[in-house]
Amino acid sequence: MTSDTSTRRHAKRRRTGLLAAAGALVVAGSVAVPLTAQATGAAPADTARQRDFAAAAEEYHVPEQVLLAVAYQESAWDGHAGKHSTTGGYGPMHLTDVTTEMVSGGGAGAVGRSDIASFVADPAQHTLQAAAKLTGLSAQELRSNPAANIRGGAALLASYQKATGGLPSGEPGDWYGAVARYSQASQEQGAKAFANRVFATLAKGAHRTTADGQRVTLAAMPQVKPATGQLAKLRLKAAATADTECPATVDCTFVPAASSNGQVSSRPGNGIRIDSIVIHDIEGSYESAIATF
Repeated sequence: MTSDTSTRRHAKRRRTGLLAAAGALVVAGSVAVPLTAQATGAAPADTARQRDFAAAAEEYHVPEQVLLAVAYQESAWDGHAGKHSTTGGYGPMHLTDVTTEMVSGGGAGAVGRSDIASFVADPAQHTLQAAAKLTGLSAQELRSNPAANIRGGAALLASYQKATGGLPSGEPGDWYGAVARYSQASQEQGAKAFANRVFATLAKGAHRTTADGQRVTLAAMPQVKPATGQLAKLRLKAAATADTECPATVDCTFVPAASSNGQVSSRPGNGIRIDSIVIHDIEGSYESAIATF
């Protein structure tokens, strides 16, 4: 075997080795990518909704963190494809537009209740219509378009900040009163509970990918100090006091149901002993449950 022949064979082996190595990398890559996609089960999440929150916050001079925290408490940032919740709210900001059909529908509806008309007519049940006036957007846009819905929620928060005497501020803590007002609670405890949940979310942060594939993040802000004294400016009703027994470690409020709701009784005066507590899963807010019952 000549020296030239040996050199050519060595060069051929090197080229073959390089081609084999490159082929292995290509094969490995072609296998790894599908496996990764299969493991996640979905395409990478979009961030359009995050940008919608930023744009709406800037347009209406609401701190983006506050807008995100309110929406997280209301809907976990989901759009629900234009469908209303069990309490008549639409979109990420849960803008309400309650109708008689919503209240009366279903097996647990309120058909026959004497106060349906007054309940449905309450402006607190139609924040979507208020948002439409503030933004100039149609009710249909606010129901079905998440970006429009977020703008509507930002406009409402800004109007509540103004109504409670608050000045435009970039400090999230200065928006406690407006956030409490956003709950539409008629009782102080309901408004306070909602605002406290919002600011607790703001303090610890949150992130998730919504049902429609939107990745949204709220950075933790533990340094924020909510101006809780603003709650008094809302002039809400205090919860009724009663001699109802309550465990020392639980914050109880006695709110009697309307006499038109269900059966009227006078336990234990009627001889029926109370020996159980039933804890219900309320598909909505504290205030919506109080309003319903």
